[in-house]
Parts: sequence; C-alpha cells; structure tokens
Amino acid sequence: MADARRSNQLLQEAVESYKRYLAFGELISNHSEFRAAGERCIQHLRFLGYTQQALAIHELLIERFPEEAQPRNQLSLSYLMSNNLAKVQHVASETLKRWPNDAVAQLHFGLAVKQLSGDYARALPYLQYAIDSEEVGTQEAYFYLALGETLQRLGRHTEAWQLHQRAANKMFFPSVYQRSLYNVPGLRAKPFWQLAETGIAAHLEQLQHNWRAIRNEALSLLNKRGHFRPEAEQLRDTGNWQQFELFSQGKRLHANCQRAPTTCALLAQLPASTSCLRGQVKFSAMQAQTHVWPHCGPTNCRLRAHLTLVAPEPQLTSLRVADQQRTWHEGDLFVFDDSFEHEVWHNGTQLRLVLILDFWHPDLSETQRRNLSPI
Repeated sequence: MADARRSNQLLQEAVESYKRYLAFGELISNHSEFRAAGERCIQHLRFLGYTQQALAIHELLIERFPEEAQPRNQLSLSYLMSNNLAKVQHVASETLKRWPNDAVAQLHFGLAVKQLSGDYARALPYLQYAIDSEEVGTQEAYFYLALGETLQRLGRHTEAWQLHQRAANKMFFPSVYQRSLYNVPGLRAKPFWQLAETGIAAHLEQLQHNWRAIRNEALSLLNKRGHFRPEAEQLRDTGNWQQFELFSQGKRLHANCQRAPTTCALLAQLPASTSCLRGQVKFSAMQAQTHVWPHCGPTNCRLRAHLTLVAPEPQLTSLRVADQQRTWHEGDLFVFDDSFEHEVWHNGTQLRLVLILDFWHPDLSETQRRNLSPI
C-alpha cells in the first residue's frame, strides 16, 4: 500500500509538471514535444481516475492539432473510460462529420449507440467497420466482445462465432466460449464442475440441506413489493427477471441481510463466497417466458453455484453453458463457470427462483484472493 501511495504521489507530481509545461501554449514551438507531454499527462490522469482534469488537456491538444482526428478520438476514449456514453456519442458524432471513415471514431460511436439505445442494427456497421479495419485503437478484447454481442442479438450467430474465433486466435479471450476480460492465467476451465472439485463441497452441501428454509425466506421477500430489483446489465431479451443482493464484491449488504437472516447466517459459513471480491450472492427470480441473452461473466477467478429454490417446470427451463445444457430441480445445487458463454430460457408458466452464489476459483491462492481487485 505504501508503494502504491508513493507511486500515485509521483504520478501526481508528474501531472503537475506536465500541466505547467503545457500552460506555455504557443510559446512551445516543438509540436512533437507538446503532443507527447499532453498525451503523457492524459495517461497519468486516466490512471489516477481524474478524467475530469484530463478534459482540459484534451482541449489543448484539439486546439493545437485541429486538422487531426486522433486528439478528438482520445477525448471520446476518456469519456468511454469514465462511462459517460452520451459524451462519447456526441464527440464521436462530431468527429465523423469531418472524418467519416475514421475507424476509431466509428468504433466509439457504435459502442455508444449500442449501450445507450440498444439499437444493435444501427450500431453494427460502425463496430464492424472498426474491428475489420484492425487500425490502432480498435483491437482490444472489449471491442470484440461488443461486436460479438451485437451480432448475437441480431441473430447472426455464425458471424458471431467466427468473430469470437478470430479474437481467441489473437489471444484476446481464453477460448471461443470463455470470453471473460479480467483473468488469471492457468486456472482450470470447464463449463460445469462437480461439487467435489470446488474445495468447499461440505459447505455447499450444508447450504443445500437447508434449501427449504432459504426458499421460504426468499419467497417472503418476493411477496413484499420493492425488495427485488430488475436485472440492470441489459442481459434480458424478454420477460421479467429480478434480483435481491445479499453480498457484493466481498461486502455484506447489511440492510438486505437483515431481511434474510437465515440465509445470511448460513452463508457466513462460506467465506470463499462471502469474501469473493469478484462476485455476488443474490436471489434470482425469473418469471415465465423470459430469455436471457448469451453472455459471459467478467472474470475467470470465480465459479458460480445455483441453489434451486422454486422450479416447478424443469422440462420448460434451460441453462446453456458453452455447448452443454441442464435445467433446475428444486433442492438441487450445481456449479458452473460463468466466464463461459451462457444463456437462459424459461418457457414455462410459473416462477423459477434460485440462490446464486459466486465463490473464489479453487486454484487461486489465498494471497491471490487478497490482492485481486474487486469487480
């Protein structure tokens, strides 16, 4: 921690030095030096999370190099990094008015359209053009993920598969099906796991033994308006899918646990789950006629368990993980790796309710678990 604080202090000192230098403006005749100083200053500010301060430096570079698209693309990238998608769309749109074939501007515009409006048909040509250009600034795993998701949601599955194969060949993803972005190399990877392989089988079995008590608590919450919240990651295609979080990023959500004391007391015996900085524990309520788009979790550092609480129509529900499928049976608990592409169908007529719990991948050491950043 001391080293990190010292490093950040040095970066801040460097930022102030760059700012003082850039303040001379037109008095600096060497354009290359001015550009390099501005770009380094922006890099440091991004690293420190000071995106707002970086905007002034972006404007200096845009003013200094008015006939280039690159400074504008860097501005939209900073907005993208801070998740200000409305600004991304505006800046990229203005850039495309002058440079309509600029691949980076097309990429940023397509990403903003996809996320802001869910207009996949409109976003597709921009994303496709950018990725196919292979220009600098367009070749990152996240961008391939966005294009692949767009193709899938337009029903163009063969093209999505081919794109994911390209990305895997470029080492952007661990494999065609496993497309997580925040990974630790060398961890065992497969769609479904046996309980005995998790390292916490006894604790999971104890949780499973108490499934009826957990179910009753979840149903009581579900019957009270305002507790469960709609899924918020734009993963739902059709239907109604709600969730009630108990733990997130290794932190107990005290107000929610007070409403589910039995469940949280049982979970206290599962530190591999409740301390998982890269996971959640939550009730998941899915109503009839719901479809969840194919998607991948963000990291290979966790596994995910489903404890089935209510599943009256197992023959009408299905979970696909990679190329394997299974369904839910009341009282059953199974484990899968959600960094692999997975998709859900509920074609029945009644509620499906599960407890979802993420827990550390068993191949991670205690030191790794402590030092990984939260997701």
